[in-house]
Amino acid sequence: MNQDHSSKVQFSPDDLALFSAASHDRNPLHLSAEYARKTTFGQQVVFGILGAFGCLGRVEPRLNCTLSRVSLEFRHPVFLGIEYEVMTAEHSPGMISAKLCDGSKVLIKADFTLAQNSSIAPTSGALPEAEAPLQIPADPDDTEFTEGTIARGKYWPDQTAMAELLHRFGIDEHAFGKLQLSALLWSSYLIGMEQPGLRALFSKLSLAFENTHEYQADRLSYEARVISLNAFGSLRSELQLFSEGRLVAKGESRAFVIPKSRVQSVSELASLVPQSEQLKGKVALVVGASRGLGAMLSAALALQGCTVVVNFNRSESEARSLQVNLKEAPGRVALAKGDAADVSWCEQLEERISRQYGRLDFLICNACPALLPLNIEPKTAERINSYVRNAFALVSVPLSVFSKLLADASGWSVVISSIAVETSPKEWPHYVAVKCAVEGFLRVVAFQYPRANYLLVRPSRLQTDLVNGPSNVPFGISKAMPPEIAAAKIVERLQGATTGTVEVFRV
Repeated sequence: MNQDHSSKVQFSPDDLALFSAASHDRNPLHLSAEYARKTTFGQQVVFGILGAFGCLGRVEPRLNCTLSRVSLEFRHPVFLGIEYEVMTAEHSPGMISAKLCDGSKVLIKADFTLAQNSSIAPTSGALPEAEAPLQIPADPDDTEFTEGTIARGKYWPDQTAMAELLHRFGIDEHAFGKLQLSALLWSSYLIGMEQPGLRALFSKLSLAFENTHEYQADRLSYEARVISLNAFGSLRSELQLFSEGRLVAKGESRAFVIPKSRVQSVSELASLVPQSEQLKGKVALVVGASRGLGAMLSAALALQGCTVVVNFNRSESEARSLQVNLKEAPGRVALAKGDAADVSWCEQLEERISRQYGRLDFLICNACPALLPLNIEPKTAERINSYVRNAFALVSVPLSVFSKLLADASGWSVVISSIAVETSPKEWPHYVAVKCAVEGFLRVVAFQYPRANYLLVRPSRLQTDLVNGPSNVPFGISKAMPPEIAAAKIVERLQGATTGTVEVFRV
C-alpha cells in the first residue's frame, strides 16, 4: 500500500503566537522579529513542532487508533508567508510518512505510526492549569551540557490555545491522542526553553508511546538527560514522560546549539590598528556599518583619525554602542540611519556630507541581506531574484550617488565582495550572483569615474552572523577570520599606494 497525497500549508505570525501560547515555548527566534533579524536566518523561524503539526493535519485519522510512535527530522528552517507543500504517503496500514517541502528541498520529514487503541479513557474532572517551569528561555554555557545533566519538571499545555491550534491545522485530538499531542508540544518547550534553551534549533525527535490508553489526560512530568554535545554543536538527549507517575513515552531529541554571536572588540582592533592621525581630515561613509565587518571597518578608520559616517537601517542600538566605544578615538563617528538602497535617501545624505565636510574620501559598500540556502528551481526563482535585486541595490545605489563626490577627492570606492565568486557554494546561487554582479558593476564605474580608486575585497570566512549557524555550512565557522583582522588589513591597504586599476584584494 502506498497512497500519496499532496496539499499546501503556510504559517503566519498568528500561528506562531498561538503555538507559543499552547506550548509555553517562548523562544525569541520564533516570536521576536528584532531578535531573529540579528541571527543567521535574518527572520523569524517557524517552530519545528508547529511545522510537524502542519504535516499531521494532512494525515487521515484511523478508527480506534492513536499515535504510538513519532519520528521527526527538522532538516531546514521553515519561514513565514511561504506556501509549502505537504506530501503524505501510507506505506502500510498505520505507517504514514509526511514531508514538508520547499520545491525539491525537504524541510521536515515525519513518520507517524498509528496503533489500535480500543479503550481510550476520557478525561474526568477539571483539567490542570497550564503549567511550565520557565517563563523565559535558559541560556546556559555550552560547558553545562555535560553527559548525564538532567532537566526535570511538570508540564501541561494551555488547553484553550491547544484546542484552537488543533482546529487551525485540522488535527483530531481524539484520533491522535490528547496525551500524544501534548507530548509533542512539550518537546518544543523542552528544546526552546530548557535543553538547550535560547540558542536552540530543533533537529530531531523520536517518541514511542506506551499504553497511553490506560491513563487519563493529566499533568505530565518529564526527565530529559543529556547524552552528548558533539563538536558540531548537536545536543543529544534521552527523554522520558510520565503521567500519574507511570512512564507513558520515551525517546530521544537532538538540537543544534547555535553558537553565541561573537562580540566585536574595538580594544582588540586597536592592538592591530594603533591609534594615529594618518587619516585626519579624511571622510568615510560605511554602508552597513553597525555590526560585523562594517563596524570594525568604521572603527579602524576612526582609530586612524578619519571622520566616519556610519550607515545603518535598523540596528540602531549597535550603531550607538559603536559610536560610544569610539568617543576617545582620534577620528569621529557620525550616524546615518536609512536605507542605502533608496536613491532619494542617498541623495539627501550626499548633500549632508557635502555641506558638512565638503568631501568624501572613502565609500565602503558592506551591507548585504541575510543569507539562506536556496535551490535553483521554479519554486524559488522569485526569492532568488528578489535577493539579487535587494542586495545589488545596496551597492549600485550608493555608487551611483557618491561616485562623483569620491572622484572629486580622488577617493576610494570599496566593495565588499566574497571568495564565493571563486568557490561558488552550491546552495548560494543568489549570493554568488549578486557578488559577481557588483564586481562587474564596480569595474564599469571605474571606467566612468577614472579619477577615483577602486578596491574589490574578497574575504574568505569571517566570524560574523552570516555564517554563525547551521544553515550556512558552505563556509562554516571553523578557522574563520575575526572581522577585526580583516578590517585592519583593508584599512592598511587603503592607506597604501594607488594602482590606477580595480584591485582585487583577498583577506
